[in-house]
Amino acid sequence: MKLTTTVLATGLLLSAHSASAGQPQYFGYYANSGNTADNGDHTNITFIQTYSIPNQQDAINLIFSELAQAKARNLKAVIDVHKLLFTTGANDSCPYKPNPGRVLQWNQFVDQLINQGYLVPNNPAASTVAAFYPVDEPELCGLNDAKGPDGWTTRANPILTEALSTVRWNASTANVPIAAIVSARYSKPGTEGLTFGVRQFNWVGLDNYGANDDEYLKQINQLKTRIDTNWQRVILVPQAATNAPGLDGWPHTPQRMYDFARADGSVVMLMPFLWFHPQGLGTRDIPWMRAEYTRIGSEIKYVP
Repeated sequence: MKLTTTVLATGLLLSAHSASAGQPQYFGYYANSGNTADNGDHTNITFIQTYSIPNQQDAINLIFSELAQAKARNLKAVIDVHKLLFTTGANDSCPYKPNPGRVLQWNQFVDQLINQGYLVPNNPAASTVAAFYPVDEPELCGLNDAKGPDGWTTRANPILTEALSTVRWNASTANVPIAAIVSARYSKPGTEGLTFGVRQFNWVGLDNYGANDDEYLKQINQLKTRIDTNWQRVILVPQAATNAPGLDGWPHTPQRMYDFARADGSVVMLMPFLWFHPQGLGTRDIPWMRAEYTRIGSEIKYVP
């Protein structure tokens, strides 16, 4: 699902979102960097992504530039922070490996967020940062579940666990939700499985761009059986683009996704993929879909 940029105290880890049915708390588009001027009228959150930026400082600079734009438009932000928590392959590719400097780098980054007013510790209402996004589709980036020390039992990948612990061990970010989106392959056994890893995140999304509406929502319900919805929340990631590699099916029906989100109190965010697609058509350039998601997003943003 990645695009290039050019184109535990569970009670404390809950967001302000109630688990009762009603409007999802957030509406915004996946990989929304550079697009808040276009869609800030009907979104209340933006996804700041830094994929394919080889240099960590360049990624950090982009994050702060996008945070400034989000704050100016009174939007919250989900921040892609994989460059701080992992080392990656050539051209920022998978697999992800441990970043030996992650603790120092994370603490310095958090200090910057606080000093510039984007993160107010223990005060999500006053913060621009709503969640951190350490890794996209972890099961496809070498962070699938691993065998335990006994060689038989399975556990979450220790590289993933240690990276998330870096966020949670910092007192200023311990209560900020950690989010991730998995592919439909997260539940397969063997090297692609993420049965235990998926339980490490506060907000968990699922993408499957080849599934129709019924199949996709069935998989969302299956995901809910693998997490603890007493404290974990769900992100819906409907396909909202066409004519691009990897988009195997017709876009999911916006109203169907919205109805599901409103009826399910575990859904914290509706995050269509995506507003602008550099290799195809995104929601921005599909008139009927733009109209539908503008209406839906405006209801979430403005209707109590």
